[in-house]
Amino acid sequence: MLPSINAPDYLSYARVAVEEGIKVVETAGNPDPVLPFLKANNVIVIHKINMGTRWMCTMESPIHHSVKEEIVRMDENSTILVLRKFRNSTRLAKNEISLEVAKIENSKLSPKFDEVAHLMSGIRGRKVYETGDINAGVWTVGQATGLIKDIPTCVELAKRIEREATEALSRANARFSSDSHL
Repeated sequence: MLPSINAPDYLSYARVAVEEGIKVVETAGNPDPVLPFLKANNVIVIHKINMGTRWMCTMESPIHHSVKEEIVRMDENSTILVLRKFRNSTRLAKNEISLEVAKIENSKLSPKFDEVAHLMSGIRGRKVYETGDINAGVWTVGQATGLIKDIPTCVELAKRIEREATEALSRANARFSSDSHL
């Protein structure tokens, strides 16, 4: 799984998903340690679909509303990649803390993770989501951040995704003919 300061018990997460009857899960990083368990329990695993930020920005999401409003304001230049030199690249919202991480990481040829660990702490990041202070810590966002322009309910978002997928498939199908000219 992904390197972290305090790695969670991923197998316990997988067990709870199975116990709760969840049939499809999305993973990131290296899901290999839990794949055999999930597959043995007939759970479909979808790897790296990058929808987290979109669902964060829904009415039901438990993060502070100020963070959701910040996501809506963001554009394609509002994120930053850090931790590349540690072989654990992550995309973060560009704020005072993530810029400091980038500055430290890029100021040396071989920085040590200990130099940025206090800034990358999940405890600090959790404060962003709890208080709405976007500079309280680092917080992860996806590449599509600049495309998010509203804060719908989960039902509205799911219906929109389904409608847009159907429309896209219809447009693609209209470009092809079943008549072969070979």
